[in-house]
Amino acid sequence: MKVTIKDIARDTGLSTATISKYLNAKPINAVTKKKIEESIKKLNYIPNQTAQMLRSQKTKIIYLILSDLDNYFWGGIISTITDFFEEYDFTVITTSFHHNEQEEKELIKDIIYQKASGVILLPCTNQDVTYIALQNANIPVVIIDNYPKKIAEHPVDYVTSNNYDSGRKLAEYAIQNGHENISIMDYFCDSSPIMDRVKGIRDVYAENKLPDPILHRITDLPTYQNIMLEKNERFNRKSSTKQQVTLIIFTNYVSAVSGLIELQSYSTDLYEKFSFLVYDDEPLFLSLARPMTVMKQNLKEMGLHAAQILLKRINKDYKDYPEKIMIKSQFIERKSVCAVEK
Repeated sequence: MKVTIKDIARDTGLSTATISKYLNAKPINAVTKKKIEESIKKLNYIPNQTAQMLRSQKTKIIYLILSDLDNYFWGGIISTITDFFEEYDFTVITTSFHHNEQEEKELIKDIIYQKASGVILLPCTNQDVTYIALQNANIPVVIIDNYPKKIAEHPVDYVTSNNYDSGRKLAEYAIQNGHENISIMDYFCDSSPIMDRVKGIRDVYAENKLPDPILHRITDLPTYQNIMLEKNERFNRKSSTKQQVTLIIFTNYVSAVSGLIELQSYSTDLYEKFSFLVYDDEPLFLSLARPMTVMKQNLKEMGLHAAQILLKRINKDYKDYPEKIMIKSQFIERKSVCAVEK
């Protein structure tokens, strides 16, 4: 005979309403939750997910949408979010729109049609407002990393790193080591995190009455080859300035990896000429002649907070809406910065 929630209720001494709350991922206390889970295991109860979906008119599917699935950097976020929702019997589908605006719009339409329970979105740019379509369809959405410029006009929950403060920390460290003339290597200027990091760096240099860092911006998403050419041209121009740059700050790991490869091919004594700071960490950075001093983001914590917020919204809990969480990054000192002799 098939086991039902009435059997679980009789076994635990709880009401069917409480059992239903648990099965629909509604908040219940830890003791009650444990009692229900033990009973489910003992009685070998298998939830009727189809019936649950029909009652709620929502699937138990969470979409994690990234701008680029080829970027392994987001692996920590993907695994954290997937593991979190598996505990609540949700299926997480990770997908991408490959930096294509039209493809993103079509993807959002499909998700709305499929009646997803919720979405965690990493937008391609800070101009991205596709999340509004999800909100209009009553699908909860949480933004990670690249929060939108129009957030005051169209509020949304978001989780990112403390990019401005981290930028300040990198700048202060550079100045402590005597680097008054620096260059900032950017990758994508339509990025709220990168612009916050750059602002933090520039503010510290302005406060210390030091020259404004030479800022290199790439206004669109170039191919790998174009990045190489861009770095080479700017390296030549930078090297010929009257005030010699002594330190380069890379605003993310992509620009750091590509930039270091290009600069190493240009100069055999790269680490004698320049010091380096990088926002983001990468295993490669430990294997360099001088391991990189970095500001490391806590991507797993970012993913966990995003998942926790989304679950609250799925359960109709909006009392703290919209949440704006900034995760503290970790400064890791290695050997890529040398003190400037005066």
